[in-house]
Amino acid sequence: MAMAPTTVPDQSNVFVNSTNTYSNTSGSSTCLARPGPPFIVSNSTRVALVKPIFTATPYSQYIYGSFYAFYKKHAASVGNITTDLNLLNTTVTSGMNFNFGWGHSYPLYTFMKSTAARNCGLVFGKNLSLVSDINVTQGALFAQNGSARFDVVVYGFAEYLTPAEYAQLMKFVAQGGRLLIMGGDSFQVRVHYNPKNGYETYMVGHGFTYNNKTAWTSSPHILNPVLTRFIGAVDCCFRSGTYGGATLNLTNSLGSALGSTFGNVVFKSYTPHEEDSVSNLSHTSIIGVFRNSSGTLVAAFAHEYGKGAVICMCVFADDVILTDQSVQYFAMLAIGTPTSKLITSVAPSPGPRNLLIEGVFAVAVISTISVAFYLAGRKRGR
Repeated sequence: MAMAPTTVPDQSNVFVNSTNTYSNTSGSSTCLARPGPPFIVSNSTRVALVKPIFTATPYSQYIYGSFYAFYKKHAASVGNITTDLNLLNTTVTSGMNFNFGWGHSYPLYTFMKSTAARNCGLVFGKNLSLVSDINVTQGALFAQNGSARFDVVVYGFAEYLTPAEYAQLMKFVAQGGRLLIMGGDSFQVRVHYNPKNGYETYMVGHGFTYNNKTAWTSSPHILNPVLTRFIGAVDCCFRSGTYGGATLNLTNSLGSALGSTFGNVVFKSYTPHEEDSVSNLSHTSIIGVFRNSSGTLVAAFAHEYGKGAVICMCVFADDVILTDQSVQYFAMLAIGTPTSKLITSVAPSPGPRNLLIEGVFAVAVISTISVAFYLAGRKRGR
């Protein structure tokens, strides 16, 4: 749960689909006016910024309609729920209308197309492309021969994903890609998307399970084992406690770069909103630990998965990314730093990991529900 929607002015045409010939190998611009190399992101680094339409959609109807109205009405329900099921089906049109499909991630998008990001080497139409999570669901991260079309994929606040989207991201990272998550409450809920009618349907993850016929209460942590294996963190906190910045791990390459620029404590402007806690220290390198009153291990980190890595800030960075230069620098460093330099110190591994087994486990939680959606859809002609 993030907050009720806030709409901001449309600036979506700025730099998008630009055909300029800006090069980060010439000129004297310095990334965020900081000492050191003037550019962080190489021209050759292929970056995809994902528009989180599946998350913008339910939040565009926050409380009064759609998923959140259902959650509120049936918070105390027991057993099968057969009423108000229409609230678990909604058109993504509403999400498209909430900050142009960006929802609460609009500040991240605004920064990524800013002059500051350009001065760090990141340019729309050059090395930065825009895709939606609908595109990712439909296979946009890969070419027809199975090779990755991008080196880095970036998400902001993305609470709702389709099973296919999640599987695509697991494959992308396992093959060597880098996934940067700048939001908290990351990837917590699964939804079904019907491209024929543009409907998004709730499945599982927010305290309920729905099989397109009936709904019932289930653990809000049902997907935590899946998230722990892949991302390395799970949702923990909402508007709780106090925060006092993050203490950096100077043995990590990103932590070291941030420390030499901003000092050993960064992200000082962040206040509690929605955060994830670290749940898997195997093959994980902490970048910085958030100092919070609850003592929960909330941290920015890099988590190795297969040949690639998930880099997670794991807090609601959209709240501060337009004003906190240490947050901006973190994003540029995460995008521009090769995987081999991200995981500089890791906890002992319990043994070799079988990614095929993990992939099977990841889809097992919701495979039955997915089949039910498919069969129900055929029966109803949807």
